[in-house]
Amino acid sequence: SDVPETAGKIVANLKRMDRMIQDLLDTTLLKTGERIKLDLEEVDMREILDEAISQATMAYGERFKVTIVPCVGFWSKGALHRALDNLIGNAVKYGDPEKPI
Repeated sequence: SDVPETAGKIVANLKRMDRMIQDLLDTTLLKTGERIKLDLEEVDMREILDEAISQATMAYGERFKVTIVPCVGFWSKGALHRALDNLIGNAVKYGDPEKPI
């Protein structure tokens, strides 16, 4: 097995687990009536999408097709990444395995 590739998969999975834990924490905050803290920063959404697709490709293979124009705004990188992970996970889980996502 290729050590750098395996290490990359481990890091990607740790990041995904961290986002899942953050989702649980956010859900708990919402249920208690607290506000979710968003760290907004100027960023191109395309960068966040590229990272999410890169990690998804490591986990699910070459199934993803992306078309996006630059989209710079003030986003919460972590919250947006978690939302994209959720959408990608649902597409993999419920989509046609023979068609690209």
